[in-house]
Amino acid sequence: MNSGEKKLVRISWAIISVSLVIWLFPIMWFLLASFKNPRNLYDVFSFKFSLYNYYEVFNTYPIATYMKNSLILAVLACLFAVTIGTLIAYGLSHTRFRFKTQTTIFIFLIRLLPAMAVMVPMFIIFSSLGLTNTYPGLIFAHTAVSIPLVVIIMLGYLSDFPKELLDAAYIDGCNRFNVIFLIVFPLIKPGLAVVAIFTFIGSWNNFDISLILGYMPEYKTLPVGLAGMGNKYGILWHHIAAAGAVYIVPTVIMAIALSKYVISGLTVGAIKG
Repeated sequence: MNSGEKKLVRISWAIISVSLVIWLFPIMWFLLASFKNPRNLYDVFSFKFSLYNYYEVFNTYPIATYMKNSLILAVLACLFAVTIGTLIAYGLSHTRFRFKTQTTIFIFLIRLLPAMAVMVPMFIIFSSLGLTNTYPGLIFAHTAVSIPLVVIIMLGYLSDFPKELLDAAYIDGCNRFNVIFLIVFPLIKPGLAVVAIFTFIGSWNNFDISLILGYMPEYKTLPVGLAGMGNKYGILWHHIAAAGAVYIVPTVIMAIALSKYVISGLTVGAIKG
């Protein structure tokens, strides 16, 4: 490595280090604030461990209900979106039909639509069908908005899937169902892990759809519940800090659990024949 390359590496590490500090400082402050006495919340150099904020937030707001709703929506939307989206991607990459190119472009365009553009029509349609403030309505909406992303990502994995493996499976007598679920799915685990993380986090963090379709207290999710934390005197930041710490736990656990597959999926990008 010559001097120019060494200098470039040092600059890169400096940029990465500064970026990490900028990114991690608010998170660390947020987590520490959740364990601090509210009176010392803004005192950076004062810290005395306390669970008072957690005790107060769980006794003031229905956090357990918010978390239950968020978990139900995120888990089911993730399962349905990953399964349906992967099947659509398989169909687009391994079958021939009219308007195949147009269908792929249409899915890409749906993904590019801003949430605000579909919120009002979605609310009107779901209200007319009696699907507002219901689990089926929320699950359906969370799944629908996640499917295009799954299709786009999985097309990259499935478009280069070795055709010889599929031909060999069909010759051995496997039907299409067995080929997809017993051969294709196990071989694209890294890709499935990537889209599972993205769809779970996307549903878990979703605010707009959760707000317009689940505005009653018993159907509120954590993002919607967090937005309503406050009183007539303003935002209660110690409540937000404690609830926010609880809010990030499931996504961190899922990311750690699937990290091996996610790293493999992001580096490989697709199965090469």
